Amino acid sequence: MTRIEFNSLDEMEQIEAVWNGGVRLAERKTDTQLFELYQVDSFYVELGGPLDSTGYNHLRVEETTEILTPYLDQIQLPE
Repeated sequence: MTRIEFNSLDEMEQIEAVWNGGVRLAERKTDTQLFELYQVDSFYVELGGPLDSTGYNHLRVEETTEILTPYLDQIQLPE
């Protein structure tokens, strides 16, 4: 799936595409939010939602590695 194809989906379809075809790389927490980072083919998706809820209120899509910055201390690269 390309980023253009992903962006053409509605929000629920995007979330399902992440769950079904994405590779979970890391997670991070703030005082109020839980964020999960996924790789989907050649791009990255960050999903986020309130700690006290099961839903998402944040979806960010990037093709650059800039999105990885808050997660770098957690990502394990193969040697």
